[in-house]
Amino acid sequence: MSSDDDSDEDERSRSSENDDSEEEEGEELSTSRLLARRRRSAKAREKVLKRASFAKLLQLAKPDSRWILFGLLSLLFRLPFSVSMPHFVAMTIGAVVDGNQQKFMKNVRYFLCAGVINGLLDFWNVFLFSFAQTRIVRRLRRDVFRSILRKKIEWFDSRTTGRVASMLSSDCGEIASDLSWVFRNCVECVVRVLGVSAYLVWLDYRLGALATAAVPASAIANHFYGKWMARNSARVQETLASANDVAHEAIGNVRTVRAFANEAYENDRYGFAVSRWYKESVEQAIFSGGYFTIFYSLISSCFVPVMILYVGGRLALDEDMGAEKLVAAMLYQSQLQEYFGQLLNAFTSLFKASGSATEVFNCLEEEGEEEEEEEEIGKEKNKKLMKMDSFKGHVQFQNVTFSYPSTSSSATTTNVLNSVSFEVKPNEVVKLQGVSGRGKTTCLHLLQKFYKVNRGAITLDGVNIDSLSSEWLRKRVISIVSQEPVLFSGTIFDNIVYGSDEFDVVFDGNGRNESNIPREVYERVVKAAKAALIYDDIALDLFSKKIGERGCTLSGGQKQRVAIARALFADPKILLLDEPTSALDAESEKIVIEALKRASKGRTVLVVSHSNNHLMLEDRVVRL
Repeated sequence: MSSDDDSDEDERSRSSENDDSEEEEGEELSTSRLLARRRRSAKAREKVLKRASFAKLLQLAKPDSRWILFGLLSLLFRLPFSVSMPHFVAMTIGAVVDGNQQKFMKNVRYFLCAGVINGLLDFWNVFLFSFAQTRIVRRLRRDVFRSILRKKIEWFDSRTTGRVASMLSSDCGEIASDLSWVFRNCVECVVRVLGVSAYLVWLDYRLGALATAAVPASAIANHFYGKWMARNSARVQETLASANDVAHEAIGNVRTVRAFANEAYENDRYGFAVSRWYKESVEQAIFSGGYFTIFYSLISSCFVPVMILYVGGRLALDEDMGAEKLVAAMLYQSQLQEYFGQLLNAFTSLFKASGSATEVFNCLEEEGEEEEEEEEIGKEKNKKLMKMDSFKGHVQFQNVTFSYPSTSSSATTTNVLNSVSFEVKPNEVVKLQGVSGRGKTTCLHLLQKFYKVNRGAITLDGVNIDSLSSEWLRKRVISIVSQEPVLFSGTIFDNIVYGSDEFDVVFDGNGRNESNIPREVYERVVKAAKAALIYDDIALDLFSKKIGERGCTLSGGQKQRVAIARALFADPKILLLDEPTSALDAESEKIVIEALKRASKGRTVLVVSHSNNHLMLEDRVVRL
């Protein structure tokens, strides 16, 4: 019996193993299919994005079409005079050969007249196209910056500051440089190429055919060269952005780099990043050098001219064509190749700009901004809420579950909060306490609508915050004092009123001072500074002292108290305090706690702390 049982058990085990292997094979097959489908979808999306960015690049000029139209009109008016100048040169040389004094003087006068008119009109070509281009780039930079500031916080979680800054500066600058070819030269080159080709055919159809023989081959080659250049340009900008990442991080944390004597490591790290950019740039230089050598230096500037010179010379020697026609053909052939090359460069620059612009237009068009529709709905609701006398600042977390978007796509999603519920009553001070990683700061982020909860709800006076305007919530209801307060490089006054829209911002180079701000605002700044116990330290430097990047000229306690004054100036109903004293010494902590006590009066306050030490602020403790 035991042997039968063992055999049955072995058979069941083998059957189970077969089932498991089949399931694994099925899972692997389904996974491979899913990955293949994702790759196909990504490639299709990439093609659509390239087409979209290429079309969008051309549409950038639409708001400035008036200036471009004026430029085109002046260009079209100028070109006949410019194109005719080699003709008068050839006719003048022919007159000299024939000894015709009258014809000689007439063509010299014609040449001078055409040259003067061409020169005077060229100013308007350069100015109008450059003016339109500058306006386009200014608008693009503003649109990109506006779009960046409206992105959801999760968008920034997946990108470094250096990469975003590189997109705003380097990518937009590359687009500006390449667009100069398109708007300045494209139309001019088209008109010149067509005009010169027609003239050569009219002059002598045999020489005209020779002069235009290389045009189709050059156009085909330029098409493939342009596509390669677009891909290479995207790689160049990507590697440049990576180098900017390293530089931005090292320079922004230079004190830490210096403190650990780690300059050599940062040099190596930046050198490696720059080497990747160098490799891509050298590849571009080699490919471009080969392309221009073959199609410009050899075909356009050597082989085609020598054919025209030989055939035209034979015709002139056989007295089948005048010598001045050969001179004209050589002059115009040179001009034809020059401007056809510039035309191809214009299209190459457009391809290159489309490669550089891909990331820029993705930023402008992809999802990731706070929904306008919800914002508009929120504004309508918030207008009523802001007028309600019963608004008291009652906060409730109701079975909130949340995981950060940057990790929610992984196989094992880790929830930072799991069915968390608590409330903060109006004018109550509640401390969220717990060890690191329990989601204390995350609760503050969710209350500020930096992220959306996965499940559950957060309410403000019984209203789900998802239906409220983010801008109104952050400007009118909530203020925060962080563990590491972020100050900007302006004056102390600028930092205290940061976020206020009650008066016009002054960007005249002189900054804000007592003469250009309302008296009421000044008094409120002084009141907030006194409540934060920072006024005595800054009274003389309120408008004049530049505090440096991130407030580096202030002590830790002073920065924290300026941040408290900034929060109080907004007069929020809800005050968020994220580890406000953890980085301070005992003396500074004592002053800051006293400032926080004053700031907490008459407000709903949510304090985050991982220690058991009481700040002598809280009415109640919620442990996460």
